[in-house]
Amino acid sequence: MAEAGWVSVEKRVSQLRDLLSAVDDLIAGLRRERRYLEAVPELEAYAARARGAIAGGVAQATLNELAYAVPRLFWLHKDWEPPCEPDDTGQLREAAWFQRLSPLEKRVQELAFDLRVVGQYGR
Repeated sequence: MAEAGWVSVEKRVSQLRDLLSAVDDLIAGLRRERRYLEAVPELEAYAARARGAIAGGVAQATLNELAYAVPRLFWLHKDWEPPCEPDDTGQLREAAWFQRLSPLEKRVQELAFDLRVVGQYGR
């Protein structure tokens, strides 16, 4: 039984499965949009590492490594601007492909971040 406040092994396995599903969705989206295809092998290798963590146990050190090793496609920072393309009127708009891929990549990042949480306070 897990210590009070700590994330259980079952929860970790569930988190890893959710992460794997999100990575698979992102890979499918990249292929569908034909964007960032050079990142697909890195994402596939990352997914293989996550599968190995499920099979080999869910030690926190391994989870931390996975949390920090997740590939980033979009480096969002204060000076970053999303890719834009001209619409039918010539106005620059956020690219439709980016609007479809960004939530997929964001989900992967959020799920990877959750792997770093080792306990919960205030229950």
